[in-house]
Amino acid sequence: MSLKDTVTNLGRKTWAMPLGVFVALLMILISELAYFGAVSQMDRLDTLGRARMELLRLMARVTDAESGQRGYLITRRPEYLDPYRFAAEDASQGLSALQRMYAQVRAEDAERRSKEIASAVGAKLSELQEVLKLYESGRERPVGSS
Repeated sequence: MSLKDTVTNLGRKTWAMPLGVFVALLMILISELAYFGAVSQMDRLDTLGRARMELLRLMARVTDAESGQRGYLITRRPEYLDPYRFAAEDASQGLSALQRMYAQVRAEDAERRSKEIASAVGAKLSELQEVLKLYESGRERPVGSS
């Protein structure tokens, strides 16, 4: 083996170790970035799942309030109004939780969604309250209806 071959082999070996370390570090970096991306996406999906459950719970509370109101109107038993009474407070807490979850996942239209949901829940609860007021005042039918 000549001196030239020895120098060439030595040169290859000195670049081999740093190149191997660089490739290994690059692979670790790519792996970690993929891991953190996957964890972030899983957290987002978990939060969206909890938001769906909160929406279902909110819908159930409003339905319970409406059923309670109907039960009260039919039977005149005040205990039927308990779900109605708790619905407003529970709806407020549910809406706050939804806003936090939507903000956490940075949904593009979260503010619009939250406002639409709050508006729908508020309209339904106002309707229930108005019917109860009319009933309590002795008018079982709204003015202007036949």
